Amino acid sequence: MRITSYHEKAVKFIPLPPWLSIIVFWELLYLADYLIEQSIPGSPAGPSLFGGPIIFFISIFINTIFCSKQLTKLAFHLPTFIDKPADDLEAWYSLQLRKCYEGWMPIAFGLLVGLVSGYTMDPIIRKLTADSTGLLIFRHGYHFVGYFFLGISLWALAKAATMPLALARFKVKVSSFQVRGTGLQTLGMAYFRMALSISVSFFIAVVFLILSPFSSSMVGMLWSVFGALSIFLFFIVPQMGIHKIMSEVKYKKLDAFSFHLDTALEQSIENPSPENMKRLKELFELQGHLKNINEWPFELSMVWQLVTALIIPLGMAAVEIFFKD
Repeated sequence: MRITSYHEKAVKFIPLPPWLSIIVFWELLYLADYLIEQSIPGSPAGPSLFGGPIIFFISIFINTIFCSKQLTKLAFHLPTFIDKPADDLEAWYSLQLRKCYEGWMPIAFGLLVGLVSGYTMDPIIRKLTADSTGLLIFRHGYHFVGYFFLGISLWALAKAATMPLALARFKVKVSSFQVRGTGLQTLGMAYFRMALSISVSFFIAVVFLILSPFSSSMVGMLWSVFGALSIFLFFIVPQMGIHKIMSEVKYKKLDAFSFHLDTALEQSIENPSPENMKRLKELFELQGHLKNINEWPFELSMVWQLVTALIIPLGMAAVEIFFKD
């Protein structure tokens, strides 16, 4: 199964690895911005500030390709926890991926985000641009391209968030012996990696906000909180359907097991022989294992890692806003 995102297609004309092609593409635009501005007498020191959005756009491109590859790899693990004919499952999942990264809907949403962002960013770009119509058009142009692809990325993430919820409608196979990197844990790992990679772009955006002339803006802080909350919910909410199934299976197994434990307990009370006591001890150990079965398709440590990655930039922004001299 091979799905190529629009971000990867956009730099295929550069004969380099995708990540390097992306860096070269955006750095050439930044170099052109710098050279054009330097040719204009009396221009403000704008390029250093415009470097922030360039780095942000680079991270968006790389993260989108990374996320598409994570979702593609997940296809190989689906048969281990979804009880559905392999061909039907592959056809269904391939369709979901195409909805994320192909077709006209991502492009339409990208155009919407690009136009809205261009309109809202116009006063800032004009303020930091010399009295040059050509430079203003150039900066608006590459900002539109960046936000256009950001919109495509947001569409892909929104559609990707619905996929685990859709998977929960199938018959899910829940193993009593969950191992990291196998079965349902591969689903949680894929979404954890995607959320963590998105948090890198979030970190870059917050750092750019702190270094910009608008670092003391409360609006910026509110957007930062919204961004962090959105990334966290992207990781948790899509897996809630699977979590519900895993919880139901776990407690059904515990209920069914309680019969054997009660029987062994009564036998041990009536006849506390070494054999009966040994069996009772083994059953209690097995019950303890059943109680420890994970009810989420990921480990708790992943949640704390993601929370830490999101809190650090929020803390930096809060210090800049509330404790700035």
